[in-house]
Amino acid sequence: MRDGYHLDGLHSVAELGDAPRSDIGPVANYLADVYELRPEVVRTEHLEFRIQFTAGVETLRTGAQRIDPEFIFALRRIKGYASTANVVLGQGQVGLPVQWVEQAVFNVRDQGRARGGIFANPIRMSVLCDIQGSPAHDMVWDSFYTFVAGADISVDWTVVAANVPQVGVVEYGISITGDVLRTRRLPGGAMVISNPSGERQG
Repeated sequence: MRDGYHLDGLHSVAELGDAPRSDIGPVANYLADVYELRPEVVRTEHLEFRIQFTAGVETLRTGAQRIDPEFIFALRRIKGYASTANVVLGQGQVGLPVQWVEQAVFNVRDQGRARGGIFANPIRMSVLCDIQGSPAHDMVWDSFYTFVAGADISVDWTVVAANVPQVGVVEYGISITGDVLRTRRLPGGAMVISNPSGERQG
């Protein structure tokens, strides 16, 4: 519950004489939340997963990443990119092979629940990238997917290696962002979540 003392203080600062300060007044409630929600309780998190091919051979793949044992991770946004050096396409043309971003799909794996990919269908990189590989569309949703406390998160990649450029380095990557929230589970299975002051509440 928001501390009224801090909120009142912000509202009083928002006024200069009888005229409200437009730079503080509209965001007073937000500033009160920022003041009270400490990083030990809740914070944003970013995870990056990459796969790389050199001359058509896989040379790099990001492994699983673990969330802090007493925190759950709520996935809220995915961005992606793809990059490669320009290659000769034939007849003196230099550029990127047409539709090369189509050659990679991925799914996010929740190893904490042993359920495989969290999406029924893998995501094609062309959903996130334009034809040149630059980020184009964030995957953002109003709900969220919550991983269990201390979960291992990984990405399953499926890439048609024979169809990506066979010279130079080709790389696909995704950025996963969300919120981590401190929590504990009691022996009976009940979940205990910290309030904004860091105190436990059931």
